[in-house]
Amino acid sequence: PDAAARRFVDAYFRNVNRAYPFANRDKVLRDLEALGETAMGQRDADSTVLYLIMAIGCTSLERAGQVPKDTASKFEVPYAEIIQECLAKEDTESIQVLVLLSLYSL
Repeated sequence: PDAAARRFVDAYFRNVNRAYPFANRDKVLRDLEALGETAMGQRDADSTVLYLIMAIGCTSLERAGQVPKDTASKFEVPYAEIIQECLAKEDTESIQVLVLLSLYSL
């Protein structure tokens, strides 16, 4: 995987997961190895979780001044599509995605 993607995932677990400890780091890292930056090109829960974790991690680094100010703008989060997909399913993965989407929007 891309070094930046790993940096964003690490930032999420260092800065955000401590306050909201529901993501499985080992699973996310396995997904990162398997999917890399193509995460949002797929439309399954694992890919969406990975993409949102990278986006949140990037935002946390941006707020801390550790990456350029426009870095997080490269993440295009399709809110309406994600919400619609989650509402069509009644599973724990959908809840996790919706919580991550909420955290990203803060």
